[in-house]
Order: sequence, then C-alpha cells, then structure tokens
Amino acid sequence: MANELTDPVSLSRETAIKEMLQRCFLQPLIEMIHVEEGLDRISAENVYSKNTLPNQLSSQWDGIAVHGDDFIHGMPDTAAWQEGKEYVFCNTGIGIQGDYDTSIRIEEVTFNEQGGIILEQIPEKGQFTIPVGSRL
Repeated sequence: MANELTDPVSLSRETAIKEMLQRCFLQPLIEMIHVEEGLDRISAENVYSKNTLPNQLSSQWDGIAVHGDDFIHGMPDTAAWQEGKEYVFCNTGIGIQGDYDTSIRIEEVTFNEQGGIILEQIPEKGQFTIPVGSRL
C-alpha cells in the first residue's frame, strides 16, 4: 500500500491541506516604506491624515446655507429672513460659516426687495453639504 504522505494520488483533501499548512509559515510581512512607494500595496494598519480636509462643513453648490431645524415643521415664512441671521451665502467647496448645516442651491432661491427669500421646496437637513474630512 502506498504511503499516504508521499503518494499524491492517495492523499485526501483534508490531509493535503493539513500537510500544506504544517509546512507553510505564513507570517505577514510588515515593512516601513515612504507613502510614495505604497501604490498598489496594502497597509498593515489604518493610516490617518494629520490634516482633515475639508476641515469644516462645506457646500456642494453655490447657494445659501440655513439651519435645517428651521424646517422641521414644514416651510416657515421666509419672506422676512435676513442674511447673516437666518441664512448666509455659501459657495461650492467653501466652508459654511457659523452653525448653518444645510445648503440650498441658489437656483432654488428667489430674493424679495427686503432681502427675504422664497424657497421652491423644503430642504432636507444636511442636504448639499460636504462633511468634515469627506470627499464627493
């Protein structure tokens, strides 16, 4: 009878796997390299940036930034809203000033003579914004 460990025809699948694993010493290779050399490589640990960009909530579109909570109960009367109080202007990719958390595209805003605004639809809280450290 053939030796089970030397005759490949008589090796069972389980025995073959056991033999291979006993003879293989699979150790992860961890080496320190410059980031430029890391293309197409897998990092051994998570890599974090020292600087997170954008570093504040930013707008995806040119428009106005508002407080999303102002729209929880539907469309408020925005005809008397004032720039710098209830809304601020925001530009694509630029940080939104203050604690405003929702962006509305300028194409969806009409301004009255007093500087108040008329909106086409109720914005969803956080819409058209880019969170800190994210990318599109």
